[in-house]
Amino acid sequence: MPDSLLEIEGGVAAETAAGIGGLYRSLVDNALQGLVLLRDGRIVFANQRGAALSGYTPAALRAMSRADLAQRLHVDDRALVAESAAALRRGERVEPYEIRVARKDGAQRWFEVFPATIVVDGAAMTQVAFLDVTDRRRALDALRDREERLRLMFDEAKDALFVHTLASDGESTRIVEVNDMACRQLGTTREELLSMSMTDVTSLDQQPTHDDVERLKAGGDLLYETELLAKDWRRIPVEVSARTFTYRGARMVLLIARDVTERKAAQAALNEKDEVLLQAQKLDAVGRLAGGVAHDFNNLLGIITGSCGILELQLDEGSELREDIAEITKAAERAAQLTRKLLAFSRKQVLEPVVLDINDAIGDTHRMLKRLIGEDIELITLLAADPGYVKVDRGSLEQVIINLAVNARDAMPSGGKLVIETVNLELHEGLAASEMGLPPGPYVVATVTDTGSGIDPEILPKVFEPFFTTKERGKGTGLGLSTVYGILKQSRGAIAVDSTWGKGTSFRIYLPECNSEEADAASRRLTGPPVGGTERVLLAEDEEGLRQVLAKVLERAGYEIIQAHDGADALRKFELRAPVDILVTDMVMPTLGGVELAAELRRRRPQMPVLFMSGHIERVTPADMMSMGACAFLLKPVSVKRLTRAVRSLLDGRPPSSK
Repeated sequence: MPDSLLEIEGGVAAETAAGIGGLYRSLVDNALQGLVLLRDGRIVFANQRGAALSGYTPAALRAMSRADLAQRLHVDDRALVAESAAALRRGERVEPYEIRVARKDGAQRWFEVFPATIVVDGAAMTQVAFLDVTDRRRALDALRDREERLRLMFDEAKDALFVHTLASDGESTRIVEVNDMACRQLGTTREELLSMSMTDVTSLDQQPTHDDVERLKAGGDLLYETELLAKDWRRIPVEVSARTFTYRGARMVLLIARDVTERKAAQAALNEKDEVLLQAQKLDAVGRLAGGVAHDFNNLLGIITGSCGILELQLDEGSELREDIAEITKAAERAAQLTRKLLAFSRKQVLEPVVLDINDAIGDTHRMLKRLIGEDIELITLLAADPGYVKVDRGSLEQVIINLAVNARDAMPSGGKLVIETVNLELHEGLAASEMGLPPGPYVVATVTDTGSGIDPEILPKVFEPFFTTKERGKGTGLGLSTVYGILKQSRGAIAVDSTWGKGTSFRIYLPECNSEEADAASRRLTGPPVGGTERVLLAEDEEGLRQVLAKVLERAGYEIIQAHDGADALRKFELRAPVDILVTDMVMPTLGGVELAAELRRRRPQMPVLFMSGHIERVTPADMMSMGACAFLLKPVSVKRLTRAVRSLLDGRPPSSK
């Protein structure tokens, strides 16, 4: 085999040289790269691959002018090509670069070019090898777009995202990636977090257990709660979801930490509402019990006071027994006051609201308060110049003020200040919702503030519970504040408390303001002479002992009495013994209540007067009773004088009085 180089150098036959030249030409034409030679900016040679990539024939490429070639370049790439050509002319080496060139069919293609300067026959020429990289560019662009979208999704996620290594035994977890939310929540930079481990940013007492980690390693999901530790030492409660994945042969963990601060706050608020509801249910249950006990006790007191009244009528004016009877009556009246407290707590007390200036009610209690609180406590009243009028039972309001003042006194054993002030306040929708569910509108607010020991925050939510007291055994009933709570609720008001442990307590009483000219049917007074008559009285009362006493009282006053043990019995006897001149009935009875009985009898005889009696009414005022068909109402226990005066006044067609 001949040595081709020696043969060429030694001037071998022309056909041998031509064969070798053909070989090289074949290699150039069939190269994977396009190849062109340029002299003075024009193509003087193009291989077959280069022609195929451009869509032109080699001859067509050689025929193009410099302007034609420039026109095929993308306008944004022309400066780059010109700069590359200038560098080659200066003898500099030019690195490969990518440009866009239009094919003959007009399609834009990306080419990676490899320019260089070569010398042919003593003349410098530019050699450009090039590859079509359009598909590669599109794939890379698609990959970059996908990465950008994923990065955007990663960084814009509302949850904090961490990627960390899966720790082996004895190794810590190293954070390898975080999103923007993680940086914002923790108040750190990405670089700071990438130098930490997960144990650096999570609560040590709320880490996954060994079993949790093993389940995670086995490919399972992990869900738990912990706290992220911010740079400023804040603790952020989060719900964590974790899952493993493999990246370049290494096991990684994607950890999603959702901030549950608001959810926990909402849950706490819901728990608080549940507690309030439970408390309300407890108050309602105890209130029902208290109301029932008070009802039965009032009936017994009615028997006592009624019997005492009958005995008093039988005795001479100078009889020594009158004093004994008077003491029994006083004791019964004091017992009646206790039942009223129970009824106020249960919100079943029958109130007689009147329109009054709250400043007047506070002023009337001023002297009594001075005696109650003692000389070492300074009493200060800051009353609004024009506080507006409220509709409330005066005695109950005074009881509220006195109860709060007594509590304040007990909180200041070494003396202090007791301040009572009144203001007008307009509750708007948002504020009203937070102020114990009161409807929006104008209110008169009375505030009772002391400088005492305050209330322990742990027991503050319990202060209105029945029978709850912090006083020593035997020194407190635990009904004071619960009674206040019941009175105000029944009066369409509310009470709120603020207290700072060791600095004092402030109770705010809210009562809806009313017009001073409002008609007050509840203030009608029972007036009339204590005389009897001969009319026929239908008496309906389910408590037999009380019914007998009331019947005896009315019979001694000269009336004819028809007794009925409930409403149904009264209805039957009315039909048998009509006409009846007046109905005297208890409101709460089995089978048929007094309200239903009165409605039925007045349907048959509209002008017949009705006298209601009860000590167990839930949220009903005397004005409401009038709308039910009553002409008057007596609060149990009923005295002899009140009963006879009320019956006589109604029969005479006059509005009766409570005196």
